Parts: sequence; C-alpha cells; structure tokens
Amino acid sequence: MLALQGTNWLMGTSAYIHWQRQVGWVVAMAGFQLLKLVVAFIMIAVLLLMGKLRKDFFLTRGQLDAPIKSVNAENKPGKRPISWGVLLGLILGICIAPLTLLFLGLGNLPTSTILIKALPYFPAALLFVASNAFAEEMQFRASLLGDSQ
Repeated sequence: MLALQGTNWLMGTSAYIHWQRQVGWVVAMAGFQLLKLVVAFIMIAVLLLMGKLRKDFFLTRGQLDAPIKSVNAENKPGKRPISWGVLLGLILGICIAPLTLLFLGLGNLPTSTILIKALPYFPAALLFVASNAFAEEMQFRASLLGDSQ
C-alpha cells in the first residue's frame, strides 16, 4: 500500500505531470508502466522476504495441458476431458471477443485511416498490456490469493 501511495503521489506532482505532457504517448505510458512494475516487484520482494515460495503467489508457469476435472465426470462415462488451453481458447474466441465488440459498440469502430496511424504503436501497446496485466496480477490478486500458510 505504501508503494502504491508513493506512485500516486509521484504521478500527482507538477514535475511528473509536466514531463508526461512533454513526451510522446509511448514514453509517457512506459513511465507509467514502469511505476506499476516497481510496485509489483516490491510486492514480490516482500512476499519472498516473508518466506513465501514463488508458487505460493502464482509466479510459476501453470500446466495448461492439464485436464479440467468436472464435478460430474463420473456420471458421464466416455466424455473426453478438455484442457485449460482449449477451454481458454474457447472462452476468448467465443465469449470475450464478441462481447467486447458489443460493449464498445459496433458503431464506434475506428476508421481504416485511424487504424493505419495506430499500427506503429501496436507493439508498444502489446508490451504495455502484458506489463499492466502482470503488475495488476501481482498487486491485487496473486499476492492476496496465494497460499496463506
């Protein structure tokens, strides 16, 4: 919480706001994501100092090919188990993507001109998406939901 408060304080200073207005979007977002990653790494350091193992707060690779065990699996003989990777792909492909388009509104889709202008920023946006997901996972979920023993 202190690290989050510190980053919020820093981002509220006139020097940070002035810097952010002078640099381009990529540099400003990189600075913002760097602050979020600093908080995440502080959280990791604190958890390790507390004697937690990386697997205790989900900082290890999962087993995506492990079958999902149904509660009613014994009642349905002959059913082939599905893996997390397949299930995740189905969820992303069938549910999340179309629902996101509906939520954002099909009438508000960007024009091809805007997409072409935004294309050079796509790699940076992917990097920022990944760093943001990692930082939020460490700050708000994995560290709190991890093994409490």
